[in-house]
Amino acid sequence: MTKSNTRATNRVRYTIDELCEVYLNEDMHTEHVTRLALQLFNAIHRWIGMTRYDRRLLEAAARLHDVGYALDPAGHMKKGVDIVQTDGLEEFSDQQREYVAAAISLHQNTAPGKAHAALIESLPNPKRGLRIGALLRIADGLDQSHVQDATITQIRKSGRVVVITVHSPLSPDNLSRADAKASLWRDVFPLDIRFEPDASGNAASFRLLYAGMNRYEALRRLAYVRYKAMRAEEDGAKAGEDPEHLHDLRVSLRRLRSLLKVFSKPLRETWAADIDRRLAAVGDALGPARDFDVWLERVRGMAAQVDVTRSRVWKRYLAHQEEFIEPHATQVRQVLDGARYRNLMQEVAYFLRAQLPERIKTQKDKPVEPFVAGRLLKLSRRIVASEIPGGAWEVEDFHAFRKQCRRGRYIAEHFGEVLGPRTRRWGKILKRMADALGDLHDADVELERVAYEAVPAPRAVVTALKAQRTDALKDVDAAWAELKDEAFFKKLQRELKGNGG
Repeated sequence: MTKSNTRATNRVRYTIDELCEVYLNEDMHTEHVTRLALQLFNAIHRWIGMTRYDRRLLEAAARLHDVGYALDPAGHMKKGVDIVQTDGLEEFSDQQREYVAAAISLHQNTAPGKAHAALIESLPNPKRGLRIGALLRIADGLDQSHVQDATITQIRKSGRVVVITVHSPLSPDNLSRADAKASLWRDVFPLDIRFEPDASGNAASFRLLYAGMNRYEALRRLAYVRYKAMRAEEDGAKAGEDPEHLHDLRVSLRRLRSLLKVFSKPLRETWAADIDRRLAAVGDALGPARDFDVWLERVRGMAAQVDVTRSRVWKRYLAHQEEFIEPHATQVRQVLDGARYRNLMQEVAYFLRAQLPERIKTQKDKPVEPFVAGRLLKLSRRIVASEIPGGAWEVEDFHAFRKQCRRGRYIAEHFGEVLGPRTRRWGKILKRMADALGDLHDADVELERVAYEAVPAPRAVVTALKAQRTDALKDVDAAWAELKDEAFFKKLQRELKGNGG
């Protein structure tokens, strides 16, 4: 018996289900990882010399691999090992518990620390523990998205390679993540492993949302997509070589905030409000850099239409604009590399992996459709009741109305899959209005910019901006006419009320 088991001899032992309940386990993720791990095991165990006893240990380790997250997100692997060794598992022997703990200590794509390495070496058969951990690590990689969209559609052996075909329509990066986490597999098994996307078209389609889904589960999935999208764009945004990375990061940030606002009341006892406030601060800090990216692209586009080398005005003006590239790039790096941003991302992850799963377990009778339909109905009525935009509106009025439209658009796009076709069409209408208002806002901001610059803008720049503003106003009028279609709006209201709104 190990030292840890000696300490725990007189402690109450809990079952797997009880541990998941006590420690606020993220069951949606771990149960999906378990299904993937067991599917993999069932297909290949004879090829690699594993037994049904290994299967039982793999199942326990898969269900509990993140059990320590709610207590210690950064050190959840070590915490999970401690929990299994001290509090679990009622239905397992001391030796079996050590194998489960060892597998948990291997599920991240890192080398085990000294304590965990010693744990593995102390096992009667260390290779057995490594093999169980290798399967768990791959299955965990296949749900790196945490929205359970990966399905193994085929497992076959081709020579000395195990080929895993995976359908992962929402998160194709699941396959590359699983491949990266297969390093342990390649160390302990005689066969190599390869992951291929399912291109057959025969796989069952994945639905991120479905009718009757628990509202907190719907929020968890949608918010996870936005969170993962933000994280995926960070390196590109910091590199600054392609401005679309920063643009996409800020779009995902706004979409995440829109979800938190829709659910603000039922999430009052969570970190949602604080996360929303801090996300807003990040968006504000990154806003000037994104506005500059848009502006510089426009200026460069106009400059390409003239011979800059022959125009002292254009040459001087373009050089002046490019002086701001590095300061804005530095600002982006400082924000995304800063401790405040890192801490915020850790809080978002905790909110998604611990606080929302707790709500899902305790609020199982609350479907998503009535909740979001009611909120979208109220917001849509406010939008349609607004006075038609016109010359009397101030810049701030247009911008505030644009935010309303964008918020309604995001709700319609997020939940149109379960609310219905008219909601989806409403999202497209609001997008056209928000885009037109965005073009108008950009023209206003840029006209103000050129009015106060130290280096006067070429006349062509001012002329182009005024033309853009005129075109944008026409687009606003056209979008407004579509938005004010009374017949369609009545049908939209019926659809939303039919969903309980």
